[in-house]
Amino acid sequence: MAKEGPLYPNQPLREVATEVRFRGDLSIENNRAVFQKEINSDYPVLKAPGAQQGVAPSLQPFRFETECGRSGVQVAINSISYFTRDYPGYDAFMRAFEPVVIAFFGLLGPVNSTRIGWRYINAIPFTREDGLLPLSRIFRDNDIFGNSLSLETDQLSTFLVKSFDGFRLNIKLESTTPASSLDEEVIILDIDAFQEFKPDVAMNDQETISVIRHMHDAARSVFENLISDGYREFLKGGENE
Repeated sequence: MAKEGPLYPNQPLREVATEVRFRGDLSIENNRAVFQKEINSDYPVLKAPGAQQGVAPSLQPFRFETECGRSGVQVAINSISYFTRDYPGYDAFMRAFEPVVIAFFGLLGPVNSTRIGWRYINAIPFTREDGLLPLSRIFRDNDIFGNSLSLETDQLSTFLVKSFDGFRLNIKLESTTPASSLDEEVIILDIDAFQEFKPDVAMNDQETISVIRHMHDAARSVFENLISDGYREFLKGGENE
């Protein structure tokens, strides 16, 4: 069972997504219209993919979004994903996503999964200290980067791919340059925790949901492992940052 964990009042999340990749299945193209009808009441806005150089059209996902465009489903012949830019907490996220998965598998049956993941994209606002990034106020010495996030620097850009605690992890940390003086500086913390299946594994909807729950727990544990106690208090609504 996945752990809900606290939903921080000051959460820095920009987007949360989960994705299932599987061996390509052309029957998806035949069932796309039926699938659209299944989810149309919640995701009525269809966005067809445009031409993308070097990518086969069938591998480019169709998007089915809410009216406001803040949440949606993406489907290609080898993947299905769900995203939201207004994260309501894990339980509410899964209540929205699980009917989509069940409808999808109801049309296709089990799929041969190759990768299942959970992604948190955070945009952490900060104020510089003597022109430097306040990394030690946001992050702590941790099991992923060691003590490297306590170093003094005025810019940050790193991408890490590693195995961690029984799963695979892509993690990006990058300080951004504001587009204008009205924009605040942020550090992008992009956590993508996933499990790969080589060879692929046939899974039904409930087996897939079980792996997604595990990947949520993995991504959440990475976030909690990275942040400092002071920054966690700020996320909870305290004054420390």
